[in-house]
Amino acid sequence: MKIKRILKYLGISFVILIVGFLVVSQIVYQSITEIEPPGKMYSLNGGEIHMYCTGPENNDQPTIIIISGAGIPSFVYSDLQENLSETVRTCSYDAAGIAWSKANNISYTSKNSSDELHQLLQTAKIDGPIILAGNGLGGITSLIYSAEHEEQVVGIAFIDSYHHDQVNRYGTEFREKMDKDIETLRANIWLMELAGNLGIMNILHMFNFSGLDLEDDELEMMASFQRFNRHTLQ
Repeated sequence: MKIKRILKYLGISFVILIVGFLVVSQIVYQSITEIEPPGKMYSLNGGEIHMYCTGPENNDQPTIIIISGAGIPSFVYSDLQENLSETVRTCSYDAAGIAWSKANNISYTSKNSSDELHQLLQTAKIDGPIILAGNGLGGITSLIYSAEHEEQVVGIAFIDSYHHDQVNRYGTEFREKMDKDIETLRANIWLMELAGNLGIMNILHMFNFSGLDLEDDELEMMASFQRFNRHTLQ
């Protein structure tokens, strides 16, 4: 009987702890303010794409276009952009469904990303010449874009870029593991959405439980995106 009573009290304490955590999560969730984008929003493919350009406008010099890695918001490259824009016009942008940019129904592929960038530059009236600085998968997008618009691209800078055939070069075992990890992530999207609705994801972002090296203002942005731009999870 004594053991049952102890288990009962432990169970009640556990429920109170969970309810208390969810209440705190909702309080934090409701207290988060929406952060306005630093750049301009451009209508594209039925949605809006955010692009931020800084530095001197000089038609005699190329504009540097920073292409983010998959799922990475543009503000992550703020230090790089600040340094580059001291001497040359530099632009970063958020792909559809990332950060301030609204999602659309176009599938995420490197070819579609290249087409999206081309349409964005046309809409923003950036005719060239340009230098593409691609990080991660952005490096693949840079190669596709330069091949299709070689008259506009005068240079490419790879920032820890992927190789177009790196998955196959790592071998079958690596490819199978990566495919399995992707399927697991897709299967658990509903759990991430539930955590977002309960405010748990905001707690994780605010206290940087992800382990990413982010400044306080960047953590605030991540929390804001989680609340106001839920498509970031898709």
